[in-house]
Amino acid sequence: VTKTMFSWRLLGNMVFVTCGVLIATFGEVQFNLTGFMLQGTSLLFESTRLAMVQILLQGKLKLNPMTSLYLISPACFMFLSVPFLFVELPEMMTRTDWTFSPGIMILNCCTALALNVAVFLLIGKTSALTMNVSGVIKDWLLIGLSVWLFSTPTSAVQMGGYLLAFGGVLYYNRTKMKEKEARLKASQKADASAPAAPQKV
Repeated sequence: VTKTMFSWRLLGNMVFVTCGVLIATFGEVQFNLTGFMLQGTSLLFESTRLAMVQILLQGKLKLNPMTSLYLISPACFMFLSVPFLFVELPEMMTRTDWTFSPGIMILNCCTALALNVAVFLLIGKTSALTMNVSGVIKDWLLIGLSVWLFSTPTSAVQMGGYLLAFGGVLYYNRTKMKEKEARLKASQKADASAPAAPQKV
């Protein structure tokens, strides 16, 4: 398990990734300020959630991913029920242009479960920061699928911003690999210099 320590180089890396994402955001062809503000607020809460998940997995409790998911799921259900009851349910009761498909709902639930397990495993092995940085790759996939399936228009500024962010992600991964190699070499050196245990006759 690795803990992320503050450094100015790491801060600069995060600022570089953030600038790339901001450039891509303002290069959006169909930019909406209200949606941007809501997305920013959701990212703030999501980052806080991931940091708290890391505390559960790597703190004093050291819970495993499945136990953490078992404890967090009821709280998520309770909080999500509030907007469902007051926002979505009244609209569903008044509209008739939607259908309920049990198969799609079950598949959606299985996908969400697999996603949460994967997220908890990743945070347990790395950190919440690594999870957030790797989200840029997820954004690349979303953009590609959106263009391919829905013919969503994209601009050169938007793609350039994501290229900058992707470069920051590659640099972050390279830094983490070097840190891992350094820790491994230090561990091997410590093992080699440790006195050998006396053999029993």
